[in-house]
Amino acid sequence: MNKKYGNLYVQDRIPKDTYRGMEADNKQATVMNLLVAHQNMDDKTAYSIVKAVFEHLDELVRVHEEAQNFKLENQKTAAAGGIPWHPGAAKYYAERGVKLN
Repeated sequence: MNKKYGNLYVQDRIPKDTYRGMEADNKQATVMNLLVAHQNMDDKTAYSIVKAVFEHLDELVRVHEEAQNFKLENQKTAAAGGIPWHPGAAKYYAERGVKLN
């Protein structure tokens, strides 16, 4: 799938205790979360959105547990799905010490 669609998928597992009736962990492919913006979005807006996401993660986790997996250290490769970093997002990451590839 990664060869066809870009580096969006990772090998993962669903622990056997997640659902009733599972006797063993289940191997699966997990798709990465992407936040995509139109290339014409102004840099200030893109910067503000990314900043709000990472500086209010605790609030996002209260809404959806998956947000606990949003980590700055995972924001490195722009080639996911062939989409380049928005300059506003790249600015925020640079300020936080994230080196983008």
